[in-house]
Amino acid sequence: MIKCIIVDDQKEAIGVIEDHLKKFSQLTVLSIFTDSLEGLDFLQDNEIDLVFLDIEMPNLNGLDFIESLRSRKGKNLPKFIFTTGYHKYALSGYEKGVIDFLVKPIGFTRFKMSIDRFIDSWKDLVPMKNIQKDYFFMELDGARVKISFDNVMYIESDRNYIHIYEKKIKRTFYKTLNYMEDLLCDGEEFIRVHKSFIISVKYMDQIKGTNVIMDLKNGERKTISIGRTYKEAVLKKLNNFK
Repeated sequence: MIKCIIVDDQKEAIGVIEDHLKKFSQLTVLSIFTDSLEGLDFLQDNEIDLVFLDIEMPNLNGLDFIESLRSRKGKNLPKFIFTTGYHKYALSGYEKGVIDFLVKPIGFTRFKMSIDRFIDSWKDLVPMKNIQKDYFFMELDGARVKISFDNVMYIESDRNYIHIYEKKIKRTFYKTLNYMEDLLCDGEEFIRVHKSFIISVKYMDQIKGTNVIMDLKNGERKTISIGRTYKEAVLKKLNNFK
């Protein structure tokens, strides 16, 4: 069962989302919040899979909501679907790892597309987090591509796409970097160092100032900045530096 909450200050919009969700037996709504701060407090103490989050709310808007939750819980966040009356926030949402962006009034056909997209990624992710393997699969052009952890040097985000740089190839997938962080960064082999980059420790040569220098083993080197909000976690993971 996929656990959801709704955070929206418009009761009419909440009613529409609730009605749509009743058509999906695998999703259950645990709680509804019209106050964003109350929703934030709830998520701090409860494990939720999916949040339907309005952007324009009093006290704390949707973009700041995600950043506040990230500062409290780190990378262990639920997935978010933005619901809003404004198209202008779409790019900012995708940069923060939001999996979809629904413009009110939300029709069922578009809503179902969003849920189907989430369920596909959720089904892929859960088995990977529970089974120790040395590879993973990614969807590409209607096929499932097998990728060895050992071959991945670094991953770069490009809005709602990611580029995976392997030893001999670069491939692009329709996924977010947050998805890849959930998939790869629970162990010691991969670290998210920036909002746009995950790196493999195996290919890291040195940290110089606020940069990671990658040795790509083919005569090339790659310099990647360490984001300010990631620096402490990066240094802690790498030999418990302070």
